[in-house]
Amino acid sequence: MKQFILSVFVLGFAFTTQANEPRDQLAGIWTNYLQNIRIEFYQTSNSYSAKIVWLSAPDDPQGHPKRDRNNPDPEKRGRPILGLNLITGLTGAGDEWNGGTIYAPKRGVYADCSVKVISDNELKLTVKRGLFTDTKIWTRVGP
Repeated sequence: MKQFILSVFVLGFAFTTQANEPRDQLAGIWTNYLQNIRIEFYQTSNSYSAKIVWLSAPDDPQGHPKRDRNNPDPEKRGRPILGLNLITGLTGAGDEWNGGTIYAPKRGVYADCSVKVISDNELKLTVKRGLFTDTKIWTRVGP
């Protein structure tokens, strides 16, 4: 009987501890303001990255998967867009992540970026390239 009570106590403690852990605010699937792309933020060893997991139009006009044809590196121009790492190197904690790099495959350009989670379902992405700064709101669509 003692063993049973101890087991119930340990299980109850484990579930309570797990339920009280803070949710990772950045990890998950988000869509851009145009809702034509979905990006999954995931944690690497000491930073966050984001890869393209869905495109509203994944194929080119010939019916082939879209490729990274505008990449400045000719060796990378054959990479498929779907699955491509769009953001790398975000570091921070809580609701603010800085020091990242974002890649725009349509133009083949890289820029600095930062992310601020403004609610459970919205984040603010700020992109800086030279004197140009742009901010967009992305919406969470999945865990």
